[in-house]
Amino acid sequence: PVIWTTIATGLPPARHGIEDFVLVEGGRSRLYTNSDRRAKAFWDILGDAGRKVGGAVGNDGDFAHGARQPTRIAG
Repeated sequence: PVIWTTIATGLPPARHGIEDFVLVEGGRSRLYTNSDRRAKAFWDILGDAGRKVGGAVGNDGDFAHGARQPTRIAG
């Protein structure tokens, strides 16, 4: 998630808040999710500006502005 979040936000880990795959809090571990992100992703910025964006982005329900249909690749 570090590089993916860096690409999505254009910010370094110290600014976007995602520093690894696993977050350790109070002796407990859990995976980082998009809700841990401290900065908007580019699709959020575009959507806020009124641009239409769509498609599945991420694996924990972070979809670009209302497009909640995951993309599948047949193979």
